Amino acid sequence: MEEIREETIFQAIEEIAGMEPEQFDDLVKRVEEEQPDLMNYLKEIDGEIQEEEWGFIFYNSILIWFSFTKGEGGIGLVTRQMIEEGVENNYQLLDKLWESEDLNTAITEMFQTYPQPSLLNYVANALVGDPLLREKNKVPIFVFLKTLIDCFDQSGIVLP
Repeated sequence: MEEIREETIFQAIEEIAGMEPEQFDDLVKRVEEEQPDLMNYLKEIDGEIQEEEWGFIFYNSILIWFSFTKGEGGIGLVTRQMIEEGVENNYQLLDKLWESEDLNTAITEMFQTYPQPSLLNYVANALVGDPLLREKNKVPIFVFLKTLIDCFDQSGIVLP
């Protein structure tokens, strides 16, 4: 998969911000049609977290998907199994990072070798900069959104 560039992310942000509510609803319907497991997963976690946190996850999930659709490589179907395995793998990665003797170096290396550094950087900055998110939920939100980036990056079947 080609790297989603920062310009593509900002273009997606601007397009979403410029949408009328009906246009955004149509975009969400498109995601529901193309990525039903993702949308079902998002609906299931809706009741487990505060409204602001769910809104953050929902918006950024749509933004990540939209950014990938604007990329050159296309995207494939993300299944529930991919999401669940990805979340587990990313928690294991976080455990390894915490065990590192030099956490800053380990995180820097992760970003340098990550196939979608611009998207991951966007997510990390958005999390840090959002005062409505509870600190205790920032790591799980990061894990989920990183997992979503991983899933789209690794999806092999390209959708039309």
